[in-house]
Amino acid sequence: MIQAANRRLILSPSDLNDYVECAHLTTLAVEVARGTRGRPHVPEDHVDLLRRKGEQHEAAYLAELRAQASRW
Repeated sequence: MIQAANRRLILSPSDLNDYVECAHLTTLAVEVARGTRGRPHVPEDHVDLLRRKGEQHEAAYLAELRAQASRW
């Protein structure tokens, strides 16, 4: 991720790779670093999937505990 510090741009090796792949991507990243463009929201589908799977697991475990408790 390109960063701006002391009115200079700081590039990482990944930034250079991104430039080789797509110069326009670098233009957008520079604009974000300079504050002239907002960072785009990128949905993280895998995070939502992990959250849903965790909630399903917890609900199933809670149901199992309740079923065990009702047998006592």
